[in-house]
Amino acid sequence: MTRCRNTLYKATGPDGLIVLRLTDTHHRTRGQVESELDFQYYLHANGTAVSQPLRATTGKYTVPFTHDGDRYVVSAFTYIPGQN
Repeated sequence: MTRCRNTLYKATGPDGLIVLRLTDTHHRTRGQVESELDFQYYLHANGTAVSQPLRATTGKYTVPFTHDGDRYVVSAFTYIPGQN
């Protein structure tokens, strides 16, 4: 069975457009995603042109989510235009 690794949604947050990302836990653990976003925040804070990860009300960059028995890690970023 092929599982989707990440599913992305564009949404409107209180400060404008954001990206919501659902990561299948068969692909990456919550700890792995948190580590990735910690590094992404470091890059953003030091002037690199990357989107800023957004923290949940818990203070974490991720929120666990289960739907129909499938488990995901939800994260959010500021939306920035980019090029392939």
